[in-house]
Amino acid sequence: MSDSIENVFKMEEYQKDVCEVYNFQIEKVIKDHYPTKVVQVHKTLDPNRKWAVKMCYKDNTQKGISSERQFLTEVIILRGLKHPFIMCLDNVASFPNYFCFVMPFYEQGTLTKALPTMTHELRDECLVQLCCGIKFLHDRGVAHRDLKSDNILLTMQKNVVIADFGLADYVWRREPLVTRKKGTYMHISPEQGEEPFNCFNCDMYSLGVVYWCMLYRVDVIDLKPKEPLLTIVSQTFHVPDIDRDILSCLLEADPTKRFSVMSLINLLSNSKRFDHRIKLLRVSEFQEKGLCLCLLKSQSFKKKIL
Repeated sequence: MSDSIENVFKMEEYQKDVCEVYNFQIEKVIKDHYPTKVVQVHKTLDPNRKWAVKMCYKDNTQKGISSERQFLTEVIILRGLKHPFIMCLDNVASFPNYFCFVMPFYEQGTLTKALPTMTHELRDECLVQLCCGIKFLHDRGVAHRDLKSDNILLTMQKNVVIADFGLADYVWRREPLVTRKKGTYMHISPEQGEEPFNCFNCDMYSLGVVYWCMLYRVDVIDLKPKEPLLTIVSQTFHVPDIDRDILSCLLEADPTKRFSVMSLINLLSNSKRFDHRIKLLRVSEFQEKGLCLCLLKSQSFKKKIL
């Protein structure tokens, strides 16, 4: 095991394969970009119990070391987070040829898969839940840096799960400044360059792209529009005013004018279309698991719910 990983936390080490240790059988490969791979597995004696396993192969090349660093970042961040709309870890371990972690498997797949049949009810629900998850992250000094529909999963109950924290940043919450450009094509905010920038603002821009994809029910990466996303919105007559406001606030090119997650939450709280969805997020359901619904920290939400 590399010294970097040993210095951060104690990881269980095994000489056998992950399937032997956890009594798994591999069903299929979900993603394979060497040196990382994600596979779907099930319990040998109970095929209905399924998980996803993310592996990072031990490779001393520059690409391998970079992937190991991303894997380590993801593990460290996820081990410290517990929230219903954020991916959780079940096990983390080291094997002779790779590191891996075990996480829940979601049959519904990614938000990208749901885009073509996206209803306005599901779209609104996803936005509120994403706000909740992102606020939870930002309050703890975590910027995701790669928000996109491929990195958002859906549960059987149609709840979102923010996943893939390999590019995430840990920053000082009051001054979340970074200099490294990160993210996926079409989701990267325009201010990212050599000058220090606020990485929380980058997440909000990416959220705007995700919401645009949900509104138009298409993955912007596949569409490859020639015009700016806001220009397309301005040319679409049937877009409701609240959706125009949301996208204008999130896709704002000037990061100093772009909405923070709390500003977006306040905007939604003043909309009748979103207000009832906030109320439906029952605190009691999460308190039983020792969780706190971060949206309720806003005084505006407290007044509306009480």
